Amino acid sequence: MNFGLRNIKLFFKDKTTVVLSLLAEIIIMVLYIIFIRDNLLQRFPMIENAELIMDSWMIAGILGITPLTAAMGAYGVMINDKAGRIERDFKTSPMGRVKMINGYLFSASVSGIIMSLVILILAQIYLIICYGETAAKGQLSTVFLLMIINSVCSSAIVILPLSLLKSSNALSACCTIIGSLIGFLTGIYLPIGSLNETVILLIKAFPISHMVVLLRKSLTSRFVEFNMSPEKAIYFREYMGMDFMINEEVMTSTMSLLIVAGSAATSVIIVYAKGRSS
Repeated sequence: MNFGLRNIKLFFKDKTTVVLSLLAEIIIMVLYIIFIRDNLLQRFPMIENAELIMDSWMIAGILGITPLTAAMGAYGVMINDKAGRIERDFKTSPMGRVKMINGYLFSASVSGIIMSLVILILAQIYLIICYGETAAKGQLSTVFLLMIINSVCSSAIVILPLSLLKSSNALSACCTIIGSLIGFLTGIYLPIGSLNETVILLIKAFPISHMVVLLRKSLTSRFVEFNMSPEKAIYFREYMGMDFMINEEVMTSTMSLLIVAGSAATSVIIVYAKGRSS
């Protein structure tokens, strides 16, 4: 626990790293305001309260990717420990390799939760000021639970590729690549219904996109159901990536959670195995 707290303090002490961990979210928000929002509103001019629905849709997407980018920033401590050979001292201490991995996972998960809470609070303030509405009204406990699950699983998934890196420069390059692709891999830049089947399959194969879908369900469902007929709502939800379809059936939340949890467990098992052998 002390090791994990040490990592959290080091992450949040470096303000530049904290800001850079939110770079993908900042870019997505800027692109949304300048380009994406107007295009979506023009595509669905018949929908009442379209601005509220689209803003809630984007907020859910940003909430979905925040733990992943926060975890990548938090794992900068792990990379620095490796580059500075501090890791060797920890390995030879009574703590051992497995406890080190647990400490890194803990700090990345907590960092993701904290950053997600900040984004959610800012989103609540924005929606109240602009629309007199709050996100996830009546489902706040569900959103909190999803945020925790997302933070833990995102931290577990991303530790595998980052454990292979050995320098801060490599981490920066990796963060740049993932930050550029994350909006496409989670269906945030464009509605999933506007993409071809190959890209849709790629998005469905990316575990974090399932967390984005679950958050969209919690944050937007009541607005969609209130403003549309059942037939229009089904089409809209599928087109906007609020529901994933499999064999022409809506993928259940349980199935999405199993995909995410399975990916996280596989990643951690490989990292543990790699740690024991090193």
